Amino acid sequence: MNTIAMFLLFFGLALVIWLAGVSLTREVDNLAETTGIGRGFLGVFLLGLITSLPELLSTSTAGIIGNFDLALGNIYGSNVFNLSMLIWADVFYQGRKSLGFNLSQQTLGTGLSAIFLISLLSIGLIAFSHGIKLYIFGIPAIDWLILCAYILIARQMWGDERDSAGTIVRPRTGQIIRIVFLSMVIVAAGIAISFVCDAIARIKVAGLPLGGTFVGGLLLGMATSLPELSVSISSVRLGSIDMAVGNVFGSNMFNVIIVFFADIFANGSILDSNLIHLMSYATIVLMTSLFVIFSMFRQKRKLFYLSPVSYLLIISYLVWSLSLYFWR
Repeated sequence: MNTIAMFLLFFGLALVIWLAGVSLTREVDNLAETTGIGRGFLGVFLLGLITSLPELLSTSTAGIIGNFDLALGNIYGSNVFNLSMLIWADVFYQGRKSLGFNLSQQTLGTGLSAIFLISLLSIGLIAFSHGIKLYIFGIPAIDWLILCAYILIARQMWGDERDSAGTIVRPRTGQIIRIVFLSMVIVAAGIAISFVCDAIARIKVAGLPLGGTFVGGLLLGMATSLPELSVSISSVRLGSIDMAVGNVFGSNMFNVIIVFFADIFANGSILDSNLIHLMSYATIVLMTSLFVIFSMFRQKRKLFYLSPVSYLLIISYLVWSLSLYFWR
């Protein structure tokens, strides 16, 4: 397959993921109305999990075929790209108010949880680079730690949600069927797009291949994050701000535990990768911290359709993208 055909296939699969994500938003918003479960909680855990399915499948597939930099780059790259979606959500948010003005404390706390989980992953990456490779039942110990931390965070947030939600009604069967179907579409497109990106990574520019770190961090990370983008913009248009931001932070949390499932199938561990991914880690911490801090101060006014923090997020994303290309 030639280069043009590969890129056409890439954009075609990306379009499928986008459209499925838009439909999924409507279904989950209806689910929140039917059951009484908060939109913020559903954004963090249900939407966060479902919209991260492309990352799960593409990262696991990249691990199976032995492209560990592509696999880990997809996790870090997706998290950075997810955070850039807060910029688009800010654009579509009503009037002159900033996106973070009315966010709940629970949603902001999820951002800090996402930082904690990605920090554990980065500690594992550093440990592997120094030859410290502790395994439990054939899976790196840090993977188990990340999985347990995610479960504890989810359990705590579910307890808080039950205390504040009141009566919770069971969802309708039709709603579940539609959500499962859309999830399957996203999964299928996610598997296919990982193979396409593996081929694109081998394309040479100026005598050098684009490489798994660059393609995984930027191209594959962007493509598999399209569900989060479509969900966030659709949620803002529906007025569900906590669901929009919760989906971004929730996806970033789930993306980190993907390393556990990827390492089950990989011949080794995807943590056995290039330390250049730590640059992506620093960008994730910076962008998340900036958004949480500005939201805590309830910055209300926008400047030319964007909140002040959105301009800082744009600069952070552009610097990260250029750095990935030149250091590939």
